[in-house]
Amino acid sequence: MGYGTTKVQPEVKDGRELLRIEASQRYSIRRFDQLLEQEIWLTSLETPQGELLEFSTTVRQGGQPVKTVGRAVGNRLEMLIMSAGKTMPVNLPWSSDLGGFYRIDGSLLQRPLSPGETRRLRVLVPGANVVGEVELTAVGIESVALPSGSKQLLRIEAVLRLSGGEMRYTAWSDAEGEVLRTVYHDALGLEMVRSTKDEALKPLPKSEFDLGWDVVVRLKEPIEDAHRRKSIRYRLTLADADPSVLFAPGPGQEVRRLDDRRAEVVVRLLTPEETGRDPHDPRGADLPAGGPSADDRPTEADRQPNNYIQSDDPGVIAAAAEALEESPADKTRILSEWEKARRLESYVHRTMKRGGASQGFATAGEVAKNRLGDCTEYAVFLAALARSEGIASRVVGGLVYMEQAAGFGYHMWTEVFVDGRWVPLDATLGLGAAGPARLRLRHSNLAGGDMASMVVPVLQVVGKLQIDVVAVE
Repeated sequence: MGYGTTKVQPEVKDGRELLRIEASQRYSIRRFDQLLEQEIWLTSLETPQGELLEFSTTVRQGGQPVKTVGRAVGNRLEMLIMSAGKTMPVNLPWSSDLGGFYRIDGSLLQRPLSPGETRRLRVLVPGANVVGEVELTAVGIESVALPSGSKQLLRIEAVLRLSGGEMRYTAWSDAEGEVLRTVYHDALGLEMVRSTKDEALKPLPKSEFDLGWDVVVRLKEPIEDAHRRKSIRYRLTLADADPSVLFAPGPGQEVRRLDDRRAEVVVRLLTPEETGRDPHDPRGADLPAGGPSADDRPTEADRQPNNYIQSDDPGVIAAAAEALEESPADKTRILSEWEKARRLESYVHRTMKRGGASQGFATAGEVAKNRLGDCTEYAVFLAALARSEGIASRVVGGLVYMEQAAGFGYHMWTEVFVDGRWVPLDATLGLGAAGPARLRLRHSNLAGGDMASMVVPVLQVVGKLQIDVVAVE
């Protein structure tokens, strides 16, 4: 699907011997019949021991690039994130034991692992602007197929732990510590193999795989009029994880663990007027009415503009004003926050065009100009419109029922905080309320350009999930 390169060269700065790392990744893959293309450029200045001094990353996913520059200053990492004309400062706690982009490879080259050895490293994750912990465990020597033929390599089992979850992968290194092959188990088996430049730049073979249609979780029977139901009870089964950990309770969604691989999830239509009674609970118990827990109340980051949810963009502000333009009936009353939010959802649904699946993740400012995108653009645009009107908002990643596929596809929508509770809205569907034909994984306010918390949970369930519908009301 593409290739990546890494170049490491020595550099002397202020009398210190350092390493300059330059890396790039380019790939393309079909998603919902359109070609998704992404490019990432990375540079960093690090000590030979892997301590990060300064860096820059640029990520382009079809639209305007998002660039981050940063440097270590004392006990913090000072960053500037730039996207579509907006620059936001972000700081992270920092210490000398936190490594840069080359920390893992550099550590293995400096001191190759021995069978049975475990090593833990803390690193800045490229493009995500978050710190992760990597655990490497050397298993043993085995024969591994490579483009140049089979070779005896050391098998290394690895886990990357992030705030949004964890990713597991296996790497194989030679006696010098060079990693020659990597397979990411939590990303549909994505494989990276060291090769020559000529081999990497060969034309890609034609593939029928589609990252949108081919990862839909099919149901045994379709759900009629799924998005207008009052509640749906699901049973989720995962091949290698506990779904009650990955599918988070939240507005309109209750999760109950059954065992290590199964969970029961009840999702109901939620609006500020709903009482929250679960019609399928034989005990007649009420579900929470949607009021937030103490640690889920809106924060300043849920209200303020950032690099993706650009609520202070002139185009976004103008769009919100247009969406809420007074009608004759409005002149005698003041709109409630819920009425505003629903009008904003309807406006996004009416004025945007579906398409642009080749665009991985556009900012709200871009969307205000071109009004084109898929679910990610709809969700971010609605979140920005809401914040511009003083309504706290965030985006949610999960799965939604797709009638044309009779199954669940990966999706993003919006939650707004109105009348003292978080309420989901889905501008892609534009129904005025988000129904129960969806399964919530994680939410994010996207502060600091944090996309990792949204992507990692999806990678942990894609290709491994079974969904059974238990009851529909």
